[in-house]
Amino acid sequence: NRLTLLRGDGESDLVLGEDWRPLAFSGGGTVEAGELVFAGYGILAPGEGDFPAYDSYAELDVTDKWVLVFRYLPEDLSPEHRQYLHEYADLRFKAMVARDKGARGLVIASGPTSRVTEQLVTLESETGAGGGSLPVVSVSDAVASDLLVAASKEPETVQEVLDAGEPQAGFALPGVQIAADIRLDKQTDTDRNVLGRLYASDRPG
Repeated sequence: NRLTLLRGDGESDLVLGEDWRPLAFSGGGTVEAGELVFAGYGILAPGEGDFPAYDSYAELDVTDKWVLVFRYLPEDLSPEHRQYLHEYADLRFKAMVARDKGARGLVIASGPTSRVTEQLVTLESETGAGGGSLPVVSVSDAVASDLLVAASKEPETVQEVLDAGEPQAGFALPGVQIAADIRLDKQTDTDRNVLGRLYASDRPG
């Protein structure tokens, strides 16, 4: 597996397991170098009741480009608003949105304000839909910061503005491209299904 950053002065391979990691539902194969754009939290949600529509991709062309997004959802929303956006913040949903928008691949960063203990998304699989053939990778905050700085953006400031709850316009990350080669060996195993009998409280046993 390889994730490569290409700049005007050369290219560098990121360290697997330290700088980056593919997600279990990522598409595989060789991905040619492509431009990079930033799309906030990568959330696309319709409006409902008191909650307005949320569109991280408004007026942002991501066709055939890698899209960098923050993991999770804005921090400073009300509990009710967070609950509403929760399903749209699922990583598989974000991947499907990016794929449907025509993205070449999705890059996920936890972001400096999230303060997680594990910055890279764990390599585990669950049943359900995902991004299909779309390459999806997780990168460390250091890598994401390096990419945002290329656009003269301060990562913590960018995330704090987004955490306030209002979608912000996305932007291009000039001067750097991403190429990838993702090879996942997906394995299946057998688990046990258990059927139990529950007795009423007045029954013995």
